[in-house]
Amino acid sequence: KLGHSPSQSAMSAIDRRVRHLMDHFNEKDLANTMYAWARLGHTPETSDIASAERRATMLFDNMSMQELTNVMYGLESQVSRHMPQHALLSQVAGRIHESTDQQLIHLLRNFYAMSYDMGHGAMNRVRDRITSMEGDSERGPKFYANLLWLFASMRYHPGAEAMDSMSRACANFSHMLIPRHVGATLFAWNKLGYVPDLDVWDRFCAGMSSTLLTKEWSARQLTYALWALGNMRPWRKPRAEHIAQIVALLDQSDVRGTILSSNGLLRQLYQANSLMRLGDDDGEAPLLALPEDLLVRGHEEWLKGGDEYRSYGQHEVSAALARAGISNEQEILIPETPFKVDIWLDGARMAVEVEGPTHYTRTSPTVDPSATHMTLARRIWMHACGVRCLYVPYFAWATNDEAAQDRYVTEELLPRIEQRNGWTPEQLAVV
Repeated sequence: KLGHSPSQSAMSAIDRRVRHLMDHFNEKDLANTMYAWARLGHTPETSDIASAERRATMLFDNMSMQELTNVMYGLESQVSRHMPQHALLSQVAGRIHESTDQQLIHLLRNFYAMSYDMGHGAMNRVRDRITSMEGDSERGPKFYANLLWLFASMRYHPGAEAMDSMSRACANFSHMLIPRHVGATLFAWNKLGYVPDLDVWDRFCAGMSSTLLTKEWSARQLTYALWALGNMRPWRKPRAEHIAQIVALLDQSDVRGTILSSNGLLRQLYQANSLMRLGDDDGEAPLLALPEDLLVRGHEEWLKGGDEYRSYGQHEVSAALARAGISNEQEILIPETPFKVDIWLDGARMAVEVEGPTHYTRTSPTVDPSATHMTLARRIWMHACGVRCLYVPYFAWATNDEAAQDRYVTEELLPRIEQRNGWTPEQLAVV
């Protein structure tokens, strides 16, 4: 709390004492110790972390939500060395709806960092508590933007009513937005496939415009904002003046220097530029006109392709196609487009995209997941560019079952490959 970091010898002595007394710690002792581990960036022995977790499980019923929040903070800080057991995490998830707003954000961040699936029951209780207190004067854009980001990152869709409520709250506080809130909200809308109504969109964009004028944006935040707005274009077209504001900030020497030194930012900027220009056939000036040097360098980096990631599912689909006599290549850039496809069928001049869990979000465990905006926008723009494409969703693909995979290729893919007929945007909803 004082911001003081004890010496290593002092921490070692404290660790020995903690180890000796752990079985006698009460709830507050344990919570304070684990909070201190996280705040000090301390790395106790893994056996000490495991002992603290066992003690937390024993004391759980008598711990306050603040004490549980401190315990989770400590465990999350050590997760690279010790993964907590399901027993404790499920107990905390069962009580998370009892937390205050601040505790809730911290706990969700902990669960996300631990890659722990709380389950729809616990997440639904969180959603219900939030929406039952819509308009709470103590809440600001930080709370709602963080909550939207966490829901999206944890691939939990709270439903249209909750999305309306949280998005409306962000728009109501648009004059208080900071760059991180803008990015978090756009990320959630894209990831969860949500289209805000026009009033919310206009107020949010007005707040973003004010933030662009009054707050300091990093190169990464500006590039991401352009890319996210490009993905939203099929549903909500950004205003030219807002895009111009972002481009003006990109042209500042410090921002420009950061982008030019980052291959990843250059690729994302080039893709944002392409997304903003696709489908412009109404005679209007393009929404986005990047400085020429950034555009040229971005195109160069895009053609290099960046780091190649090939999922296990992608390898399986490629192998199943090969067994069916369809020659194919993986990770191919489509010329004159901002797209690289998972699998390219040169003979049929078609692409196959293998869409894993990150391409979808689930509103209920009993229904098939729905595609995110980022996924839908990519499908729409690929079709607009004349790329015929087939999509293989992860929940329709039988991992590690060659017989089922071969049936899927024979029944679902080969007929369309033989007809050279990819899915159209109208058909995407039923893929």
